[in-house]
Amino acid sequence: EPVRYSQSAPQGIGGGLNWYAYGEGNPVTGVDVRGNCPTNGKNGKEGKSEMESTKSDKTLGVSTVEYGINNLPKNPNDLVTAGWEDITDPRMAQNSHRTLYKNPQTGHEVAFDKGQPGKPGWEGRDHYHIYNPNRTGKLDMFLDSHGNPVARGNQDSHIQP
Repeated sequence: EPVRYSQSAPQGIGGGLNWYAYGEGNPVTGVDVRGNCPTNGKNGKEGKSEMESTKSDKTLGVSTVEYGINNLPKNPNDLVTAGWEDITDPRMAQNSHRTLYKNPQTGHEVAFDKGQPGKPGWEGRDHYHIYNPNRTGKLDMFLDSHGNPVARGNQDSHIQP
């Protein structure tokens, strides 16, 4: 079963100065099935990534697809079907178009913003924000589509499904 490594490199400083470079600097989409060869999700099977695994994989006893930066579902309810938890505060759910989801296995969190018809820019389009698991504040709160930290409010923090 694939395991995600979302902390500093297991080889520590011996792997170089950037402890988060393991998995090609992308702990969300990087995959290291055997613990010694990180990739950006390619498993050698018809070019599909581990993140795009088939519905036969089991997570939390539910048939799932593992979702990541480059394959978030158009329908955010598919995250719940895949074992993610809706962690939206009930007060937030009443007053906004944002829903928060958390993967209980990896701890990864995403926010889904429902687009509002007629609104300009991102307000009018469905999109996600992927929380940086190593965030320290507003300047590195989210990840962009390449897994790089970006500030809250940065255009690159918007990920279209």
